[in-house]
Amino acid sequence: LVFQPPVQAPAPVPPPPPPVPAAAPPSAISRHLASLQRAESIQLRANAAVAEASDSVLTCMHQDAERFKPVAERILRGTPHTERCETLDWLLQAFDIMRFSDGALAGAVLILDRYGSSGPANAEVTNAASQRTLLTAVCLALKFGSREDSQLPLARVISHLSRDAIRFDEVCQTEAGILQSLDFCVETPSLHQFVETLGMRLSRYGRRCRYLANFLLQLSYVDATFCYRFAHSVLAAAIWALALSSTQAPAQAFRTLVEDAFVFSPTAVGNSLLECCMDLRQVWAWAQSVQDPAFATVVQRVRLKFATANREQVAFLAPPANAMAMDPMLLLLSRAIASMPAGSGA
Repeated sequence: LVFQPPVQAPAPVPPPPPPVPAAAPPSAISRHLASLQRAESIQLRANAAVAEASDSVLTCMHQDAERFKPVAERILRGTPHTERCETLDWLLQAFDIMRFSDGALAGAVLILDRYGSSGPANAEVTNAASQRTLLTAVCLALKFGSREDSQLPLARVISHLSRDAIRFDEVCQTEAGILQSLDFCVETPSLHQFVETLGMRLSRYGRRCRYLANFLLQLSYVDATFCYRFAHSVLAAAIWALALSSTQAPAQAFRTLVEDAFVFSPTAVGNSLLECCMDLRQVWAWAQSVQDPAFATVVQRVRLKFATANREQVAFLAPPANAMAMDPMLLLLSRAIASMPAGSGA
């Protein structure tokens, strides 16, 4: 008797791997950065180095800003409008005197608002504690800011700003508490960074347009409820839209704006940009003749800053007279949004 070995069943054939989706083409802003590889400026060539990753970086930038965005109601429970406006007025004066950048100003405002949003409601805060918190926010903004803002030792900055009333070691102790409240996440994307990013391709439309965008940006800080109502990416796009419209930029500028803003978030920009533009026009019109003393002083401070000749006197520009006057701009934005591929910032 001859025994045959059992016949083994053939191994199952694995299914073919799913097709790899084609990579999305680089966005227009990514291509713009790549074009800077041979620029004369070292800083521009450094920007070109991130061109390949820029689309994913900008998407993450929007997500991080949304994740860490303060809640206006919580801010105002601990710091009413009057106190917050006094703080903002002091920051505008101090940063102007010390010649700190607008980026550092935005960082300090955001740190204070995030700290206020994270704190317990109805907590009693002394005047001395408020001053230490304010100076600590300034220190943190300078630490994580640009090199041009860190020319002086921080101890000297604190001594000068406080007129020797607050010691540097007190600020360091306060810093530990603020860092803990912020979960040690200090350098989160600010509204200023979104405006600057969108300005990379929009700066070609002139200095007056750029200064008007910065003017509207700093007006947006004044009312926390408005400042944090929309995503930073949406508000930054609305700021540029009104600046472009008010300086008679061509129709192509609005297409460029929407292309670049869609890289942050097509959904957020597509759904909320037109509404945000309408609300920003109301804030601008309100700032022209604000009567509420809680806001009037800081609004006037912003207007004085941008009424100078070196900032093209953009504070004297008038907002669109009414909602109907916005129709041409809104139509251009609507067409640009409708022409964008779904889910694409290319």
